[in-house]
Amino acid sequence: MLDFILYISASVCAVGCLGLWVLREPPVSYPRVEWDDDVIG
Repeated sequence: MLDFILYISASVCAVGCLGLWVLREPPVSYPRVEWDDDVIG
């Protein structure tokens, strides 16, 4: 059971990191500008 939980958490972590990296890779300024607007507004 513990192995299963560790595997799930590791998968989620890997997918999350990959998603952030992929989103970051294309035009960096695009998401960042939207983020800044959200934070400010």
